[in-house]
Amino acid sequence: MTEQSSIKIRDVAALSVEDSDLLWGYNIDSPRNDLEFETDKIFVYGWILGKKNPAVAIKVTSGGTVIQQIATNNPRPDVAKIYSTVVGSENCGFSAEVGVDELPEECELVLEALFSDQSSVPIAVVKFQQKLPRLKQIQADLKRSRTRLQQIQSELEQHQPLLHKTQEQLQRLNSQKYQTGKQLQALSTMNISEELANHPPKTNVSSKPEVVACESTNAAILTYGCGMSDRQWFETLVKSLDRSIVDSIEMPGFPAEELQRQFVGTSGQAALNEAFNFYSQIKQYAGKLGLKLGRDSRILDFGCGWGRIIRFFLKDVAAENLYGIDVDSEMTDICIKTVRHGNYSAIKPLPPLEFSEGSFDIVYAYSVFSHLAEPVQIKWVEEFSRILKPGGIFLATTQARSFIELCRTLRNQSNTSNNWYHALAHSFVDTEAALADYDSGKFLYSATGGGGPRDASFYGEAVIPPEYVKREWTKYFALCDFVDDPAVLTQALIVMQKPV
Repeated sequence: MTEQSSIKIRDVAALSVEDSDLLWGYNIDSPRNDLEFETDKIFVYGWILGKKNPAVAIKVTSGGTVIQQIATNNPRPDVAKIYSTVVGSENCGFSAEVGVDELPEECELVLEALFSDQSSVPIAVVKFQQKLPRLKQIQADLKRSRTRLQQIQSELEQHQPLLHKTQEQLQRLNSQKYQTGKQLQALSTMNISEELANHPPKTNVSSKPEVVACESTNAAILTYGCGMSDRQWFETLVKSLDRSIVDSIEMPGFPAEELQRQFVGTSGQAALNEAFNFYSQIKQYAGKLGLKLGRDSRILDFGCGWGRIIRFFLKDVAAENLYGIDVDSEMTDICIKTVRHGNYSAIKPLPPLEFSEGSFDIVYAYSVFSHLAEPVQIKWVEEFSRILKPGGIFLATTQARSFIELCRTLRNQSNTSNNWYHALAHSFVDTEAALADYDSGKFLYSATGGGGPRDASFYGEAVIPPEYVKREWTKYFALCDFVDDPAVLTQALIVMQKPV
């Protein structure tokens, strides 16, 4: 069996555009942080929309060397829907496989937008690590060793005269040091008794900072976070990735990075950043819809995973009022052991829940309704209507319309060795029919399954259009907003409120 190359995406960082007049907007849909796949190519997919001049290509460089240019002429009806008045928005997408097998093992790609007037602007940096097949790895190591050996030989030849001169200076200094040391030793012997008599030695004891540890409640975090902005709290949680104690406060912990990626696709700061964006939307809509978030607010995280989102509410809400539920008992056990604050329990794929009517102010589900089959999600919408208080809000995300286009793009690429990409490439295979169904308000679902307790009978890839929400979910809630904007969240956001 031939050994395959593999690539791990370390980080995808969007670059700020100094001149905001250049672009209406852009987005890098692929690659994503912490993605791993067996190939020697990186699938680059996204869109870009120029303001003064149209963007004609994406230039991919590494170390100043141009690797590839990608034309920006792919259909992006999702972008055209948002930027309906901008010329060219319907064909502003780009996609290509970028070969990186000739690049170093740890490297980065710079994505740069090229405009029709020959101007350009960098838009993103993709940092990655590749593992070459054993033979290629040996060849690459040998090549680097030869290059380094030549550099060392050249440096030695250049510095040989200086080395000889330095050795002579060291010999003279050692001689002087010996003479000076003898003189100091004699002087020290004469005065040491007098010095000890006048200045007896002191014992230094280093003091350790006091550590305030959380007990069964999050009282210390609530006090610490009082008056802290949400952005400051986010930065504090980022610090807690590397240390469990921040400013003498014990923070919620994290599972291993590999497990984080396994369940949410990212890990570390990238996972927190995605969670913070959704947390910010929850607080924003709570304020708009008349919910004052406080210590007594009761919040339910449906599909809590390893607790990447619920930890943000520890600054706002008493832990006894935070609940996380998931079909995977491994995840809820991890929350109990790492997040520690809050109430966590495993549930069955279908309701009811063991909560009384009108128990919660907020129920949210991030990247859960993007996977549930139609009969299952309707039952959960009905259940959330039961357990929410009058005026309570329900926020959920689903796959966006552009997700259908992404599946088509993946079918046209050879890079489908990644299990998730492979599943998407076999989803919604009749793209035009799927897009037409979406626009007419039909529920779209591909039963891919998700491993473990996520059986294909209820778990897959779901795309819920706004017209479907208006028709079906409004039997239980009032529709407050439907946001399909990649600049806001990577998935479409649905905001509902229980009538008062």
